[in-house]
Amino acid sequence: WPSREAMFENYRGRGAFKFWPEEVVKDYVTGGSLDYIDYRQVRLACTPGWEAANYRAGPPNVWKGLSSIKVPVTIILAEKRSTCPEESVALLQRKLPQARVVRVPGASHFLPMEQPDVIRLEMRLLARTLDGNALHH
Repeated sequence: WPSREAMFENYRGRGAFKFWPEEVVKDYVTGGSLDYIDYRQVRLACTPGWEAANYRAGPPNVWKGLSSIKVPVTIILAEKRSTCPEESVALLQRKLPQARVVRVPGASHFLPMEQPDVIRLEMRLLARTLDGNALHH
């Protein structure tokens, strides 16, 4: 892009960014771009090859040892196009029956960017729960 402003205008309100608040798109552009070609253009900091490698790598076996977690857990899920299928949610709830599951209406798998206030609130609630548990142990 010729500038970060042009990059922002290209992303704002379109495609994957359609439901992101403008301030989040601005932060994405600011933190996710690099100056390019003698500072006359900007490009995404994450190359397509790096992004693809991250998806191919996949997480380690998250199910192993899950039931040994002894702290409060909150699982925040998007209502549509979630990356956590219902079968996984059911398995998670069997392995961690004390876990709190929060489904966010209208959100997609870009939930943290689309609704950062929901994530912030849930993190604060969990932190209070963790602080309260620390006092009792």
